[in-house]
Amino acid sequence: MRAVAYTPTLEAPLRSTAIDELYPVCVGMEMVPALFGGVVPTDIQGAYRWGIPGTSTACDSPWYHTRADTPDKVDLPFLARAALRWRRMIANLDSEGDEALLAPDPHLWTLEIGTKHLSAGLLLEVRARRAGVACVATASWSGLRQ
Repeated sequence: MRAVAYTPTLEAPLRSTAIDELYPVCVGMEMVPALFGGVVPTDIQGAYRWGIPGTSTACDSPWYHTRADTPDKVDLPFLARAALRWRRMIANLDSEGDEALLAPDPHLWTLEIGTKHLSAGLLLEVRARRAGVACVATASWSGLRQ
């Protein structure tokens, strides 16, 4: 099986170059943590969590990361088709302005944590926010002693 995941700003460029036709599974990046216990199990996780647009591909090759993962196992016709389409997508993105990639991912959450010193102790406020939503949840704890 082959799969590709993408952030929202890259969906249109990805589909316009038919990259999605190469991969039977083509999903938004927000689906990946839902499928893998809350994590994006690849190098893109940090960039994704910071809101940097990106894509990630995956396959279920029985040789992946083993001693048997040798050049003779590479599907060269697929690799050639994929390389041409990815090259076309990158060229399309390069021709657009940077603002095309600046839209926030509406699926990402951020935490804002604040503290206040009170006579009863420390007040800790935590706010969860999501793009486009002012405040999803707030929790406060007081009486915490330093």
